Formats: sequence, structure tokens, C-alpha cells
Amino acid sequence: MTFVPATFRLPARSDANVISSSIIIFDIDQKLGQGYDGDMIALEEIEDALLDLGLAHFLYTSHSHTLAAPRFRIVIAASRPFLPE
Repeated sequence: MTFVPATFRLPARSDANVISSSIIIFDIDQKLGQGYDGDMIALEEIEDALLDLGLAHFLYTSHSHTLAAPRFRIVIAASRPFLPE
């Protein structure tokens, strides 16, 4: 299951039906050997940076998260809705 952070004109999830969104989501997937040299960013580092910036946010680990391959999502509340165009 997944979610789409948008308001739609119709119940069908489609780019053409998007009215607006007010959430920004970053999906962080790190795994050695896929362009990472062992210098992975920790969830705590992200949390500290977002707090320093004063951004309303929450973080959570994804289902496939492990210590060897950290995977998490960053969810930031936008200051105003943004439109498809």
C-alpha cells in the first residue's frame, strides 16, 4: 500500500486529476555497492538538519530498512499548496 500526497478532482490517481499538494516527500534508499561508498546519512542527521531549518516534518523508516541498508522517508509540510503547473 502507498499514499499520494495530493488532492484529486476524481478518485482516480492520475497526474491529470491533481488539484494541489502541500506535502513534499523524499524517499531515501541507501545500500553499499549502489553508488554509496560507506558514507551514508543517518536518520538522526536528517532530523537535526530539519530541526535547525525550522521545517515542519516527520521521518519514518520504510519496510525494507536495515542498519546495513538504511531506508527511510522524509515528509515535509509545504508552507502553501503547490499546483501541477
